[in-house]
Amino acid sequence: MIKSKLIFTVVFVFLGFVNLSSKEIPRSFNTIKDLIENKDYNLSFLKIEDKAIIGFIGSDEIPIRAKSFTLPSGEYPLLTLIEIREEKIRSILEENIQTFSKVRIPEGQIKDLGHIFNAEIGTKIYWVSKASGAYSFSETKNIMSSPSKIKNHKDAVKLALGHLVELQLIKLSEYETIDVLYVSNVMNAATLDGKEEPFMIYPSDYFVSFGRRYKGIPVIGSYLTLRIGGEGKLFGVQKNWREVTEELDKGVKVDETIVLQKVKDQLLERRVIEKEKDIKKIEIVSITCGYFEGYISNVQNKMGLGCLVNYKHSDAEMISQLVFPIADLDFPLLGVRKQFEPLKVAPEQIRIIEDSEDKIKDEEK
Repeated sequence: MIKSKLIFTVVFVFLGFVNLSSKEIPRSFNTIKDLIENKDYNLSFLKIEDKAIIGFIGSDEIPIRAKSFTLPSGEYPLLTLIEIREEKIRSILEENIQTFSKVRIPEGQIKDLGHIFNAEIGTKIYWVSKASGAYSFSETKNIMSSPSKIKNHKDAVKLALGHLVELQLIKLSEYETIDVLYVSNVMNAATLDGKEEPFMIYPSDYFVSFGRRYKGIPVIGSYLTLRIGGEGKLFGVQKNWREVTEELDKGVKVDETIVLQKVKDQLLERRVIEKEKDIKKIEIVSITCGYFEGYISNVQNKMGLGCLVNYKHSDAEMISQLVFPIADLDFPLLGVRKQFEPLKVAPEQIRIIEDSEDKIKDEEK
């Protein structure tokens, strides 16, 4: 009897380091100053040949976003975002079901779970956040079931772009463009019962995540992530991508020289360090500055500019984060978390799950 077990769920394959010419080799950053001084948003570019994709993205190449960058000093517009209403959330769910399941939503299939609307159609699961309009579609059948026929990460990006364009998964305004955030894939291992060593290790599904830029400035927090099966089929989509409606009349000024001081202030405020000089004990992994889209559980009506800092303290393995505005804003950078009333459940519907029930058949295998 053969069984399969997942040994690595996500293995990141960063684009841009493969087959680069000398002029495309990305900069290396050795100090915080190096990180802050980098204003190049691109790690490299991927050439596109498909005419439909070129027409959609408006270019014959797509940029791969750099790991670290900051904004140059200057004046930038603030943005307003589309208002999310409950009827809009339901329509997103219905449109997704028509797009991915090719059926109309059966009567009574949409469930109100408080913070999301949810539906299960066959082997596909759908949900949409009431706060943001962010959504997820997941196929549960035959995922990770066979070795991938996708040759490499570049082909994975092109396949994902094909699905994106064919299904019109995003709409770009005249000021918006897209880039690649990352590519990763799932590695599977097949073993025989009683054997510890796998007799076969193979890649299966790929994850390709796209981001966007407004007037060339990266929007941090916006993403469209596609899960591509070994045969090239679309197995899942996760999207956090609020629609920009217009620019506010009044813009804001960004001063690139204050970023380092902002990082120090944040570390002091959070008591990560006791004195400014203690920043030497902190490893700054990356800094990215740009427009910010809030979490999927947040209500956000305006979009401003800020920075995301990934750092490690001393010898810690875990990466921590700082998020702070880089300009004067009169609204929360990430929006406001929306609270929902707990769902009311009749007493007769409440059942205690015993430990003996919390185990599926053959789970130990």
